[in-house]
Amino acid sequence: MKFQLPELHFRKQAGNQADLEALLLKYRAKAKLALNPGYGEHPVAGVVNCDLHSSKADVVANITSLPMYADESVQLIEINHASEHLALSEVVPAIQEWWRLLCTGGILVITCPALDQIAHLWHKGPQSHDCYILKMLFGFQKHPGIFHKSCFSGRLLAALLTANGFYSKLTFSPFPKRRTPWLLVGAEKKDGR
Repeated sequence: MKFQLPELHFRKQAGNQADLEALLLKYRAKAKLALNPGYGEHPVAGVVNCDLHSSKADVVANITSLPMYADESVQLIEINHASEHLALSEVVPAIQEWWRLLCTGGILVITCPALDQIAHLWHKGPQSHDCYILKMLFGFQKHPGIFHKSCFSGRLLAALLTANGFYSKLTFSPFPKRRTPWLLVGAEKKDGR
């Protein structure tokens, strides 16, 4: 299952977003085992949704440690708005765990807040202690599972993935379509490290 890029052209963002959604649906359908660790309250159909803080989880587990799955047993891992909830010290071990789980050629897709765009909004926007821009960086903090502890730009996340055995193939922002500036990074597990 190789990561085949959609034909993203200089056109309306909605068209590119629709192509990426279709690509993710295709990969979910092709994968024998697909995981969505840290899904929160937004499960994804067609994958195993894992979460430590949700009673709706298919598997109750921390996204940094999924020992119930064998090495190279997963074809697709989607980390949807969960990587920013990891402490800085947990980021690399989590990436290494996802690498362990994925088969060679397996696909890792991460969506998260786009730090560079959020910083731009902070610089030009209203600056108060309770503004939405700060919540994009630090989470809404209503319970322990929704604090943001890390932040990424597309470049930083792609570099972290490359340093840990992935071939970063796509960085796209904004994705998915939301009020908050988000980004998507798609990577493929390389042969060996």
